[in-house]
Amino acid sequence: MYFILHEGDPDNCSKMIQQGTKLTLESTQMKLFIGLSSHFESLRQLYSARKEADLAADYARYSGRDNLVVRFETVFGKNDQTDYRKIEKAFRVLSKQIFTNDFEAAREGTERLYAEYLSDLSTDIHISRAYFLSLGSMLEGKYSDYGLARGEPGLRRQNVKELYETCLSMLGQLIQRRDEGKNSRKNFDTICEFINKHYSDTEISASVICQQTGLSYGTISALFMRYYGGTVMDYLNEVRIMKAKELLADGKSVSEAAAELGYYEPRAFIRVFKKLEGVTPGKYKTETGKLK
Repeated sequence: MYFILHEGDPDNCSKMIQQGTKLTLESTQMKLFIGLSSHFESLRQLYSARKEADLAADYARYSGRDNLVVRFETVFGKNDQTDYRKIEKAFRVLSKQIFTNDFEAAREGTERLYAEYLSDLSTDIHISRAYFLSLGSMLEGKYSDYGLARGEPGLRRQNVKELYETCLSMLGQLIQRRDEGKNSRKNFDTICEFINKHYSDTEISASVICQQTGLSYGTISALFMRYYGGTVMDYLNEVRIMKAKELLADGKSVSEAAAELGYYEPRAFIRVFKKLEGVTPGKYKTETGKLK
């Protein structure tokens, strides 16, 4: 839940929200924690305001105190030993890196953030936990994007060092899965290129493709289901029939087209053509000739 307050006295706003929270607690028996961001002048800064509110709410949740409403400036902006604005700035950069899938930079940023600020005993431990829990939540969102199982189920029970190590581990898994995706797409494109060049070979088959690419049939099947939505032989047949339509339109007979496309006999070619196009190649040739 987010309250967007464009104008007004922050102290009065805080009191109003706190009163509303107490009423909610009394009526629902739920415990709510609310974070208030700093005052921003423009709606363009809405994202920054939301991040501050999230961190303030996390601080309220994990500080072990009775504060229902926490203002970001109260906790993060007024401390003699730690410059929380620098931490917040570094965290915003980190958030953008994760959003753009630059996980290597995010890992370096996480290591730097921990080493320079969040491992320091002068930093409020609850603030450090709030930052890493927020980071872990962002990474869990990326897990679903890459088809990974949800992150650590006990994330909220970990201490600062454990949270830091967990976030690094999650970033490592995201890097691995992202790179696997790049390699799988490259492998798929390589197979398609091979088929596009050799579709007319009479000996081409799934086993030949496996030998030429060095990939197992299971891997190739998974790649084609993911990127094509069918089998590797479905793709081969589609390429052949697309070429067959060109040959028939150019005046080739059904038998000639079948031979040029690598079919041992016209019957197999006719069967595949009708399955994909809904008509026999002979009828397609006749209809195409009428249009000329």
